[in-house]
Amino acid sequence: AIDAIVDVVGAAILVHQLKPDRILCSRINVGSGYVQCAHGLMDIPAPATAAILEGIPRATPVFEGELCTSTSAALIKYYVQEFVA
Repeated sequence: AIDAIVDVVGAAILVHQLKPDRILCSRINVGSGYVQCAHGLMDIPAPATAAILEGIPRATPVFEGELCTSTSAALIKYYVQEFVA
């Protein structure tokens, strides 16, 4: 979808412009509950998001709803060098 392309290109431009020495991230809060997808009602995180986030530390869900999409998970997986508490 167009919004995912804009997110990825925007993030790439931002990281290129900022030229950070490294990128850190806290544990990922994916949310909880269910989300309506093209394939029907799915648990949060959706299967694609869960697969991308394998091995990445997650926070205990506090809010209901989808807080991390597959696009944001892919950006996190690609750019983050270290996860901090």
